[in-house]
Amino acid sequence: MSAPPRRTLRRPNRTPTRPPVGDPRRFEAFADYVERHWPARDARIADVAGGNGGLQAALHRLGYSNVLTIDKRRRFAKSRPMFRYGLFSEDESEHFDLVLGMHPDGATEMIIVYARDHGIPFAVVPCCSVGKRTDYPLWMGYLERLAGPHEVDLLPIRGRNLVIRPV
Repeated sequence: MSAPPRRTLRRPNRTPTRPPVGDPRRFEAFADYVERHWPARDARIADVAGGNGGLQAALHRLGYSNVLTIDKRRRFAKSRPMFRYGLFSEDESEHFDLVLGMHPDGATEMIIVYARDHGIPFAVVPCCSVGKRTDYPLWMGYLERLAGPHEVDLLPIRGRNLVIRPV
């Protein structure tokens, strides 16, 4: 006597899909903002915590050719021109005319300190608080005090869209 045929249960594909992080227009919107406030296309720009270079690409499309993306995640900087693996710090050996941070996480504070101490402009779009600063309004207040005289502008994107820049 043979065994009854085995039934195989098929489960539907349950691969979780992750929603996209941030507004897909954020890099173009920030690049347009940079163009309005710093039109010099030959400026040496640091794109801090720039990930895979979305902001750098948007700036290149507008004619900015001297943009260095700095990111602590090695996978983004492997042998790519105008990318550097590592942390951005006060002791940067390179000279920059402008420092940018689009949702730079833990690098937000360093961008402001570096630019302020070197007397160069910056623009940051803080995305989240770090460390013990878990309240976004408190985090923004701290960054604004750190920045000195500044303006806060609004980018036309969903999510965290406030830009801090010196005046």
